[in-house]
Amino acid sequence: MPDSFTDAAEDAFAFLGDGLRLSILRALASREPRAGPRSDAIAYSDLRRAVGERDSGKFSYHLDKLTGRFVEKTDGGYRLREPGREAVRLLDRGVVDGPIDFHAAPVGARCPFCDGNVRVRYNDHHLVSYCTGCEGLFDADEVPDGTLTGIVLPPATIEGTDPESLFRRAHRVFRRRLRPMFDGICLECGGDVERSMRCCLDHGGAPGTTCDACGTASPRLAELVCGTCGRGRVSHPLFGNPGADDVGAAAGEPSERDAWNRFAAFLTWTPETTEAAAVAFERPDGGERVLLDDDLCVLE
Repeated sequence: MPDSFTDAAEDAFAFLGDGLRLSILRALASREPRAGPRSDAIAYSDLRRAVGERDSGKFSYHLDKLTGRFVEKTDGGYRLREPGREAVRLLDRGVVDGPIDFHAAPVGARCPFCDGNVRVRYNDHHLVSYCTGCEGLFDADEVPDGTLTGIVLPPATIEGTDPESLFRRAHRVFRRRLRPMFDGICLECGGDVERSMRCCLDHGGAPGTTCDACGTASPRLAELVCGTCGRGRVSHPLFGNPGADDVGAAAGEPSERDAWNRFAAFLTWTPETTEAAAVAFERPDGGERVLLDDDLCVLE
């Protein structure tokens, strides 16, 4: 990583270590509307009063440190710039907080591989669902045995919500995140997404048993990575794929509110390589198969 990038990053995030600067950002954010045009600027004296800092020299010093990058100074006073808003959003989501207390809990779902019980746990900002009866979909040192999904959720979403609701919500969120990425766009930054099929040519093992070669229970998985911000997702090639919307009924549950059922059902479809497409997914009920090309687009 270039030294100039490192220096800029250290300088940009240095404000996080000072409580007064965070108070200034939060005071400005409190004047922002939830949606729509930005609020009017706040005068220096009103901002200092809102923060509650009696030492004007100290307040001015820290406000100056924020101005230009996180705070905008105008003729009418001060208001947040977009990096300042994003910093407050980061704090409000609890992303920089310490670990939260979340014990592993059962949910009302069954494993698509072995029909075993599914449980959830929260670790490293991921809500992880895993099977208690088989090896699940993924085998990796950093995930629990039997892992089926690992979905990023901030601590602010976790606290105060029961495990069953979190489990259902997380898979709805995951599906919504995947849709624009299958279309080639990252909603986090607007960058281009590289779409590819992760294929294991030496795949082996029965359902519910991860392959020694690829470490997963599925020989075909979608890999979606943003070339700008590096945001990456791995999922079933049909789950969240807009081109697969019409096959929802055959997948077990067309409603996105029951996204887990949709995801689990797709895991039971058998992928086969064909001459006409990168992969064809065969339905368990013997219905018409679904064809995908190398860019994960569903073929008519």
